[in-house]
Amino acid sequence: MKYIVAVSGGVDSVVLLDMLVNGHIDLPDAEFVVAHFDHGIRENSADDARLVSELAQRYGLPVEIERVELGPDVSEEKARDERYKFLQKSRKKHKASHIITAHHRDDLIETAIFNLSRGTGWRGLASLKSTDGILRPLLYLTKEDLYSHARKHQLNWSEDITNQDEAYSRNYVRRSLIPKATSIDPTFKARMNDIISKVQFLQEEIDLQIKGILAQAKLDDDTYILPRHKLVMWPNIVSLEIIRAIVIELDPDWHPTTLQLNLLLNYCKTSKPSKKYELSKRVRIDSLSNHLQFKKF
Repeated sequence: MKYIVAVSGGVDSVVLLDMLVNGHIDLPDAEFVVAHFDHGIRENSADDARLVSELAQRYGLPVEIERVELGPDVSEEKARDERYKFLQKSRKKHKASHIITAHHRDDLIETAIFNLSRGTGWRGLASLKSTDGILRPLLYLTKEDLYSHARKHQLNWSEDITNQDEAYSRNYVRRSLIPKATSIDPTFKARMNDIISKVQFLQEEIDLQIKGILAQAKLDDDTYILPRHKLVMWPNIVSLEIIRAIVIELDPDWHPTTLQLNLLLNYCKTSKPSKKYELSKRVRIDSLSNHLQFKKF
């Protein structure tokens, strides 16, 4: 089975690649393709691409490298989206089953705090995990674990100076918020990881229930129908989850915030019959007398 390994050149991804190649991560009969995305944010970013190319050559692996000129003022979200577009393109090109990333246990906490600040709601606590298309095998290891592996095996990596810039929200969370919280409560990280684990378990149970509701609401591949009275009678948190699930089924590229979902639920409850509302470039709601029709167009 073939996998795309996302390698930035930093210590996390360098360790990931070394562990994969040397069998520290159990993926039988695996074939790896190294993928490196150069955002063009730093003047010396080409050095990272050279390092990754050398690593791929040393391990005897094919490599995909792409450079774009996003510039120093690009948003974190835009940079992330462009990187994943490249990774998905590489996955399709090589007919790989998964993308493998180097996210680790410390990233769980950073991502949870970062997502909550962006208004992603409770699901933002549990968003960083392995999925059908992305494997994150290092989530049980800390950042210090990765440094220890790198030093023990004498690996070379690059340090991204932008990781020191607290103008980036994620860096501020990593370098300021979490250390301050830990200084107040030394158990902060352990308690946060415990909360995240519980939320991930609950999410799996909730998604299972939602799957059953969606099966009843599905008219065809492009249409879902919900009785309006159910959205009114259900607790708001339940209605929000159902609406979110339907919209993402019809338009996987749309990632609604909590505010957007609340506005949408209010529309579903109060809209007059015959009204039409375009949620995104792909999804529309048709308000009928007793039902709401979510339709891809």
